[in-house]
Amino acid sequence: MRRRPALRAPPSESTSAETGTELASDFDEAWDASGRHVTFLGDWHTHPGGPTVPSERDREAMEKLATQSAYRTPEPLIVIVQSPWPWSRTSRDFTCYLRRSNEAVVALALF
Repeated sequence: MRRRPALRAPPSESTSAETGTELASDFDEAWDASGRHVTFLGDWHTHPGGPTVPSERDREAMEKLATQSAYRTPEPLIVIVQSPWPWSRTSRDFTCYLRRSNEAVVALALF
């Protein structure tokens, strides 16, 4: 008889760090080394077992990237990857979102 893996509950909140803050010195170094041409494009993260739709936290991160001049990212991109739980029948999926300068967050058609 084959045993099923133990089920784990999804985490109640994301444990990821706030967008970009832990990499600020790397961004500044790339910016300076490129003669102020290379900048931060965006971020990606997973929504385990969930839909690939921006959460309120995702929208807040995009707004921060777009409105704080230190990030130099007026139209940030995020990619949300759906990763299934081990017992889930859902497949992997991802969606890319762009926050336009008019504050609209739009899903990008990739194919």
